[in-house]
Amino acid sequence: MDSGRRIVITYLLEDIAHRNFLTSVVQRIAKDSGVKPGQLEHNVESPGALKKRVSRLKRLASTAQRPRRSKPLAQDTLCDILIVAMDSNCMGLGKRRAALRKLLSGLAHPPADCVVFAIPDPHVELWYLADGRAFNAVFGKGAAPKRPQHKCGKDRYKDILARSLAEMGIRSRLGGPEYGDEIAQELDFSVLSDTDRGFKEFADDLRRAFRQVQSASE
Repeated sequence: MDSGRRIVITYLLEDIAHRNFLTSVVQRIAKDSGVKPGQLEHNVESPGALKKRVSRLKRLASTAQRPRRSKPLAQDTLCDILIVAMDSNCMGLGKRRAALRKLLSGLAHPPADCVVFAIPDPHVELWYLADGRAFNAVFGKGAAPKRPQHKCGKDRYKDILARSLAEMGIRSRLGGPEYGDEIAQELDFSVLSDTDRGFKEFADDLRRAFRQVQSASE
């Protein structure tokens, strides 16, 4: 792979909990995929309700596979990989993925392997809690709660995360999302992949996308 080749990762995320966690996970997977330090460029769109930004999602996806130009077109976001993150919100992993794919259908430049979906099922806070060893490494021995059973509930995992921090005497303005980067740095990917199909699919798809970018630059 060209050591000077920049790889642009554009993120369209639902909220700050996705941003803090996923950007660190992507950085680690990039390193494992042979991307050299300094090659990766993170282009993070302002977090917001993804379902309210359908037109933006389509525009970003339509640029994901266009040939890179020496000078980007005005008002045109060029990227090598587009990451779209949205909780399943009790819809279920398969239905949420199908809904997102439907939003991307019928484009002039259809997305392919370079568009990667990150779909925590049901909510991203479960990914924060999934690896007890990582959680304890960040917050101290005994901080990790017993792995919660997979159940649908609007704020179930968000409340468990906030309560676990409060029990350790950690004051968190956001209830935990501000520690997403630190947790992701300690995370054992195999632990989360073994217990969470959504994370495994995201990680596998991202590795494939990096291989595609690498092949294109050879």
